[in-house]
Amino acid sequence: MHPDRKALELHSLGESVAPESLQTQTRRIADRIEERQPAVRRGRGRPPGSKNKKTLAREEAARRMESGVVNVSPPAEVPERALEWSEHRGRWDRSLSPHERREEQRRRLLDVAHAILRKNGFEAVTVDAVTEAAEVGRQSFYAHFDGRAELLLALHHELARTLFAGFDLAVRGGRGSNEVVFAALDQLIAFVRTDRDRACFVLRDAPRLGQRHHAVLRPLFDALASMLVLGSLQSRPLDDFTSHLLIGGFRTRVEALFESTSLADADRLVPAFRVLIERLEAR
Repeated sequence: MHPDRKALELHSLGESVAPESLQTQTRRIADRIEERQPAVRRGRGRPPGSKNKKTLAREEAARRMESGVVNVSPPAEVPERALEWSEHRGRWDRSLSPHERREEQRRRLLDVAHAILRKNGFEAVTVDAVTEAAEVGRQSFYAHFDGRAELLLALHHELARTLFAGFDLAVRGGRGSNEVVFAALDQLIAFVRTDRDRACFVLRDAPRLGQRHHAVLRPLFDALASMLVLGSLQSRPLDDFTSHLLIGGFRTRVEALFESTSLADADRLVPAFRVLIERLEAR
């Protein structure tokens, strides 16, 4: 700093600047200012020699232990929801491996989605509804599924297993191709009667979501159409187009059952289809 400017600042503090020793006058005035100021705090806002809260708490606890007075705090209450989660093997069960916990969480999301489907219908199965009911965050949800369509596709695959199992049972019967078709259609009707909501989702609602959902059932109905072609070779053969048309018509009639409040016409579908095939083969 320029000496003249420093002298002006010192003069503003009420001191007369002696011409012989500016440095001496500056040091003396600074000492007076420091004497008038309170002690400057150092560190984190604490005066020298002070102790922080943790140190004071530890010293207080040691004094209580020495005097025989120990303050034992009551155990913290465990939330009811946390108790429910700890009762089953889930994401909080650390005895499971990370892969097992991931599969358990995915299984929970699918189970909740199925429960919402049965209770409130197809449109009610949303990402928000599933994550809220499963008590899972959206980030965890998207770690398993890309979105609502992906969740419904996984659910579609799972719920259609019973239908495919019935089809396999009909094929293992070892009868002629047409009889296998009729037995498979009987299994389809039984699938509808056993759980109408599930059948409605598998056969009608989920395929409308897109090509991937529709492709889940395509191999089943394509196989039934091919068996009709094979079964008709002994009499008057049916072409592939006609067979697919017949199977598609049967599927449409099954889907129409979901529009009515009764399944009274379900038992009539397979016998009527059998009569239609016999007439086509005998023409």
